[in-house]
Amino acid sequence: NYPFIHNPTAFDPDGDSLHFELIVPLESQGVPVIGYVFPNQIEPGGDNNLTLDGETGELIWDAPQVEGEFNIAILITEYRNGFKVGTMIRDMQIFVEDTGNEPPEVSEVNDTCVFVGENLTLTFTATDDPAQKVQLTAFGAPFELDTVPATFNAPNGFVSPPVSGIFSWDAKCEHIFSSQYTVVIKAEDNFTLPSGASLPLTDLETWRITVVAPPPTGVTATTNNGNIEVSWDDPYDCAYFEKFIGFSVWRKIGCEDSDFDDCQRGLAGTGYQKIAERIDAYNYLDNTAERGPLYSYRVVAEFSDANNLQGFPINISESYPSDQICMALPKDQPILTNVSVINTSDNAGEINVAWTKPDGTALDTIINAPPYTYELYRSDDALGTSFQKITEFTANTFAAANDTSFIDGGLNTENIQYSYKLRFLSNGNEIGETPLASSVFLNLSSTSNTLIVSWTENVPWINQNYRVFRTDSPGGAFTEIAQVSQQSYSDTGLVNGEDYCYYVTSEGTYFNPDIFDPLLNDSQEKCGIPIDTTGPCPPVLMVSNDCITGEGDFDSNAISWNTSQEVCGDDDVVSYQVFYTPPGSTDLIDVSGFLSADQNSYEHFIDESLAGCYTIVGIDNFGNVGDLSAAVCVESCSSYELPNTFTPNDDSFNDVFTPLEGYRFVNRVEMKIFDRWGTLVFETEDPAINWDGTNKGTEVGDGVFYYSCRVFEQSSSGEELEKDELSGYIHLFKN
Repeated sequence: NYPFIHNPTAFDPDGDSLHFELIVPLESQGVPVIGYVFPNQIEPGGDNNLTLDGETGELIWDAPQVEGEFNIAILITEYRNGFKVGTMIRDMQIFVEDTGNEPPEVSEVNDTCVFVGENLTLTFTATDDPAQKVQLTAFGAPFELDTVPATFNAPNGFVSPPVSGIFSWDAKCEHIFSSQYTVVIKAEDNFTLPSGASLPLTDLETWRITVVAPPPTGVTATTNNGNIEVSWDDPYDCAYFEKFIGFSVWRKIGCEDSDFDDCQRGLAGTGYQKIAERIDAYNYLDNTAERGPLYSYRVVAEFSDANNLQGFPINISESYPSDQICMALPKDQPILTNVSVINTSDNAGEINVAWTKPDGTALDTIINAPPYTYELYRSDDALGTSFQKITEFTANTFAAANDTSFIDGGLNTENIQYSYKLRFLSNGNEIGETPLASSVFLNLSSTSNTLIVSWTENVPWINQNYRVFRTDSPGGAFTEIAQVSQQSYSDTGLVNGEDYCYYVTSEGTYFNPDIFDPLLNDSQEKCGIPIDTTGPCPPVLMVSNDCITGEGDFDSNAISWNTSQEVCGDDDVVSYQVFYTPPGSTDLIDVSGFLSADQNSYEHFIDESLAGCYTIVGIDNFGNVGDLSAAVCVESCSSYELPNTFTPNDDSFNDVFTPLEGYRFVNRVEMKIFDRWGTLVFETEDPAINWDGTNKGTEVGDGVFYYSCRVFEQSSSGEELEKDELSGYIHLFKN
C-alpha cells in the first residue's frame, strides 16, 4: 500500500538516446513467459498503477496491493538519429510484504541546466518516521566521470531523520554531452522485522542535468565586396576539447533580439537558418546575402559525442548561441518593393512592379558613370525559370534615375503567378540584379459552409501580416474580414451554393531602416462556392453477442451505435453502412447494405465464428461518406465436450467417437487417443474427430482408452488461441 520507485539509471557513453518500456519477461531466449500478467493487474484498480517514464526510466508502482514476489522486465532501446541500434533487457524481482512501515521521502527537484565554468550545488533532504534511521546516497553518470566527477556529501551510514546531502559539480568542457545526465538521489531506511530480518524501504528522486557549452563571444560583421563577413573571438573556450568539431553560423532577416532560456542549445526552431557548419576557422564569408534585408547573425559551437564506423560525427550537441550581430549590404543597387496585382483577368490583367533607386552614398558614381539603365524581366511562374526582358528605363544622370514603377499589362493574372527581377547597368555595364519577387497568388478550396483561402509568394522581403478581403457577389465591393500571419484563412459560416470572391494584401518589410515599410502588395481576385464535401462524423459503435450474455443461439453479433447526430450534431445523415472484418483479414465486408438514418442497430448472423471486428460509416445527403468509426472487435466462445463411450459395431448408432452435439466455434483440435499400454492408436486435428475404433485400419478390441485433447479457437485478430485442454477415458464396446 505504499509506492515503490526504481530507476535503472542506464547511460549511453556515445550519447545515443535511450527509451524505456515494460515488457513481458522471457522464460528462455526470445520466448515470453506464458500467461504473464503485470503487477498492477493483480488486484487491479485505481489505486494500483504501474508506470515507467520512457525518457528517464523511472519506474513507479503506486501501490502494491498483495504480498508476494513479482517479476518485471524493462526493455531499454538505444536510438541514433531515430534508428534503433541496440537493446538490452533488465530483469528485476520485487518482494512485497505488509509490514506497516512507511518509506522515507526525498525532497523534490526540478531538472537543471548548468553552463560550463559554473558550479552546480544543491541540497537534498530525506525525512521519515523518527523511529527509523535513514541513509542518503546518490548515483548516476556524473559520479563516474574521469574528469572532475560530481560529489555527494552526506552522513555515512544510517542516521536519524531528517538527513541532508549536498550535491556539487564543477561543469567543465569535458562534461559537454548531447543527452541529459541522470542523477538519482536515494533515501533508504533501516526497518527490520520482529524476527530481526532487514526489510528496508526506499524513495528515489530522479534528476536530469543538462550541461550547456559556452557561447562564442565577440561576434562582429563587416561588408566585403558585396558579401558579409562574420568573425568571432579566437580562441573559443572549449576548442581544445576532443569532442569539439567546429562552429555553425546562423542567419535570419530582422534584428529584433531573441529571448532564450538557460537551457538553449543551438538555434533550431528559433527563426534562424543554419547557413554554415563544421567551420574550423573564426570567421565566415556569407556570399548568399542579398541587398535589401537587414540580417541578424549568431554563431554556435558544435560538439560530437562519438564517430560512427565511417568516421562521421554522431550525436551532435550545440552551445548556447552567441550574441547577435546585425548587418545589411550597402544599398548600391535598386531594391524591388512591389509586385502587386491591380487587375484580375485571363487576358487583360495588370501588375504594378516598383523598386527603389540605389543610395547615392553607397554607389560610386565616378567609377559607375552614367547613363544608368533599369532592365525589367518577367517570368510566367514564381520560380523565375523563363525570364524575358519586358521593358527598360534609362537616365543620363544619377539624379534622374529615380524610384520607378511599371504597369505590366495584357496578363493572365487570373490563372498565372508571375515573378520579376531587375538588372541595373552603368554605361552599358551590369552592376548587379535584384533577387526575384513574385505576385501573391490565391487558391480556394471548398467544404461545407466554408471556403479555405490560401496563397503563396516568393519574395526577398518578409511578409509579416496578411489582410483578407471578401465580397459576397462577383463585382461587388470588398470588405476586410481578417488579418492573419500565416498563409491561409478559413472563412466559415458561409451559405453553400453561393458565390464569394477574395483577395489578399500582404504587408512586408526588409527590416532595413533605409527602405520604407510596410510593403503592400495585392493578390489577384479569386471566387469560389462552398460545397459540402465532408462526410458525417463517425458514430460510436457497440457490439455484443450471446458469448457475452452466456445464453442464446450463439449465431449472431448484435451491433448498435450512437448516431452521428448524437455524437457531433451532424443532422444531414441519410444512411449508415456496417462493415465486418473476419479474423486474420484486413478486408471490409459490407454486411448491412445501406441502413436508414433513423436506424441505430443491426444483427449480423454468422455461422463459422462470432469473432471479428466491425466498423460503421455515415453517408450524408450530398453522398459524402464519413470516416470509419473506431473498430470494435468481439470474440467467439467455443464449446466442446466429449463423451466417454461409443459402440463401433456398424448398427448405425453411435458407431464413431465424436463430440457431443452443439459444439461450436472450434478452429481445430490436437486429439490423441492411447490404449492402456500407452500406444498411440489415433490422432487428428479435425474437431469432429470421427474415430471409428480402428488403428491404421485395423480394428481394436473392446476396452478402455485414454485421450488428451487440446482445443483451439480463432480470435478476432486472427491469432489461434488455446481455449481448453481435455483429457479422460473412452469406453469402447462392440457388443
